[in-house]
Amino acid sequence: MDMHVDSNLLPAMPLVSDSNFRAPQSPLTLHDIQLIEATDLSSLERHHLRLLAHCLVCFQTMAQGSSDLPGEKIWLQWCLDQPGLSSEKRFISVLLEQFAAAARQLEEIALNFNIPPMELTLEHLIMASVKASDHSEGVA
Repeated sequence: MDMHVDSNLLPAMPLVSDSNFRAPQSPLTLHDIQLIEATDLSSLERHHLRLLAHCLVCFQTMAQGSSDLPGEKIWLQWCLDQPGLSSEKRFISVLLEQFAAAARQLEEIALNFNIPPMELTLEHLIMASVKASDHSEGVA
């Protein structure tokens, strides 16, 4: 069976050379993704780092400039305000659990850097991930 896709049916996408390019429905820029991919972390560790970075950017959006990590009520309202999520009650439930896990990790990382969680950057997350990876491999 020949699977041909008519390129006229595909949505127009910006050139990927634009470092501010964001994949559809992703808060991470191409530059962010390239920074993560440039690490020596394993595929699984890079995937985890992308998820954590995604959550951080979502939390920063939810926090609207506050230095405090948003809580469950704000997470839920944010999910309900997302057009693609508002009718996905089971997914929202799982996403809220993931947000809770990410929030705990971000609080721990922020504590290690002695900064509020909402001031974390991708660079902080990369440094923490590399350090954790080195520690788990027994590298001092």
